[in-house]
Amino acid sequence: MKEQKETTEMEDRLKMKIELGFKSDIKVIKIIDDMQIVINAGTEYGIKNGDKFEIYLKGIEIFDPVTNEALGTLDFIKARVQAFTVYPKMTICKNERTRDISFVDALSFWPKSYTQRESLNVNKDEISGGFENADKIIRIGDLVRRVD
Repeated sequence: MKEQKETTEMEDRLKMKIELGFKSDIKVIKIIDDMQIVINAGTEYGIKNGDKFEIYLKGIEIFDPVTNEALGTLDFIKARVQAFTVYPKMTICKNERTRDISFVDALSFWPKSYTQRESLNVNKDEISGGFENADKIIRIGDLVRRVD
């Protein structure tokens, strides 16, 4: 009985975090290098490997000129990233964009190709490393939201 109650409480907390967590409180908290950033949400927010996010700059509110209805904000998307390594309270993300590289192998003279993930346009001064010792630049504190 006690285990079931604890499980239900954990599920309720997770549900609440999921409902609240994808509105405005996810941010870039660390720039590992020009390929990887860390956000302040993880499995406790329901994030899984492969989930996609936008790093964005909140824009101005747009109104319908006829009805004067608020239509939302015109946000600038700095980058689209994908969850790569997910911890309970944080996630390492990599750029979602890749590019195909084609070349001729010098030994076999056969054309070859591979896909390479593109670098993120980060502030190089804020790169702090990871496991070793409208502004378009991604910075610590930038807003992040989950996308489908």
